[in-house]
Amino acid sequence: MKTGSIFWGTLFIVLGGLFLLNNLDVLDVDWWTVMKLWPLVLVFWGLTAVFGKQPIRWYTVLFIIFLVIVMLAVTGVIGWFERHEDFDVADSRNQQFSEGFDGPVDRAEFRLSAGAGKFYLEGTTEQLIEASTRTTFGRYELDRDHSGGQERFSLRMRGGRSGIWFPGRTRNQVEVRLHPDPVWDIVAEVGAAALEFDLAPFNTNEVRIDGGAASFKLKLGDRSEETHVWMRTGASSVRIEVPESVGCELNIVAPLSGKHFPGFEKVGNRIYQTDNFDSSVKKIFIDVDAGVSSIRVTRY
Repeated sequence: MKTGSIFWGTLFIVLGGLFLLNNLDVLDVDWWTVMKLWPLVLVFWGLTAVFGKQPIRWYTVLFIIFLVIVMLAVTGVIGWFERHEDFDVADSRNQQFSEGFDGPVDRAEFRLSAGAGKFYLEGTTEQLIEASTRTTFGRYELDRDHSGGQERFSLRMRGGRSGIWFPGRTRNQVEVRLHPDPVWDIVAEVGAAALEFDLAPFNTNEVRIDGGAASFKLKLGDRSEETHVWMRTGASSVRIEVPESVGCELNIVAPLSGKHFPGFEKVGNRIYQTDNFDSSVKKIFIDVDAGVSSIRVTRY
């Protein structure tokens, strides 16, 4: 057996196994954590360079498989701690932003533009918007614009890296709070990200999320008469929660993804609806275009 065959075979077996277990609900795979295993590619390429075309023994194959399993387990443990602890990086840049009322505000838009990182929108504030950022590279700017009778806020990263992300070495975390009174439009343009938006306390009109390989968690509320959600992503884990009191329609374009929609019925090509969709006064429309992903939409 050649080293090259072992390399590609092990890689496809691991990735295929993760997707299969996730789609069968055996595991809830955190793709943000899986991305941290990219150095394994360098390890296997190194083995290919060392052994060349020479055949390798069966115990070497077992060692490689054991190494993969150990790294998966260790990465899972590290990933759990990273999701549950507050980090403190000595050379991180901490920024605080706040914008108050200049008068009555009926409509507002919040736009987040950043690269890789962890992004949270949860909780309310007496200000129109509050944001705190912690990053070891680049800096953020909050712009405010009032035109067309709508307040627009744009939180953008400047001077940061958007393409290469080294977990454990760099940090980029954003936490945002909004005032609950205006009707909000929410836009997020991120890279390889872990994104958690709890929009249940807000009256949301439109929600647009565009990301790469990511973990998206989105919770919607019942304050709006009609909410439209558009989500575009690559290889990701997508979790969306919608209230049972609201009728919901899904339009899912994701032929290579695992789909879990308990409480929804398929009514057409790529279209799913809750049983109370026609009778509900309030409605949520969700449009997802995804690559090889795991998509779950549940009701609460």
